[in-house]
Amino acid sequence: MADADPFAAADPPPVAEDPFAAADAAAPPAQEDAFGADPLAAAPVQQDDPFGAVDPPEPPADPFLAADAGPQADAQRAFEAKVAERAAKEEALTKERKDKAERDLDTFYDQNTDKKAQKQASNRDHDDELKAMLARPVPANPFEKVVELIGGAQADVDNEDTSIMRRLLVRLKNDPKRSNDVDMDALGSS
Repeated sequence: MADADPFAAADPPPVAEDPFAAADAAAPPAQEDAFGADPLAAAPVQQDDPFGAVDPPEPPADPFLAADAGPQADAQRAFEAKVAERAAKEEALTKERKDKAERDLDTFYDQNTDKKAQKQASNRDHDDELKAMLARPVPANPFEKVVELIGGAQADVDNEDTSIMRRLLVRLKNDPKRSNDVDMDALGSS
């Protein structure tokens, strides 16, 4: 027995009978193509649509106001008229306010556009002036150029205080060797 192959095929175990095989054989054959059959063919089709093209009936009248008699019906009609009048006034007021808001918004955007155009024109003029100033011939003395750039003797247009800088430049121009000995207290710094 030692020579026997453990992996050799042995007799297969006996197959038990399928208890559902008899039920499957008795059932009618299943349809071959589940998606090919017309699903509506088996369903009964209603010929007339109960909801198609029929206007809904008007709601029944209020049974309490069916008769035009009585003070309650008069009060109800007066109240409904008052509510309708207020709704019309409110709608008119809302329309008026929307129109005013649109006009105000248009005015704002027009003014904003005008301001922007004025600022652009002003900037262009300033750029032209700056280009013209830079195109002028450069003075031989660099101190003259610096004095010209900070405003020189002309009045300051932007109201900036450049007098301290002017004094420093004049002092450095007159005595460049003492530039290292500049007294900061004499310049006015505090």
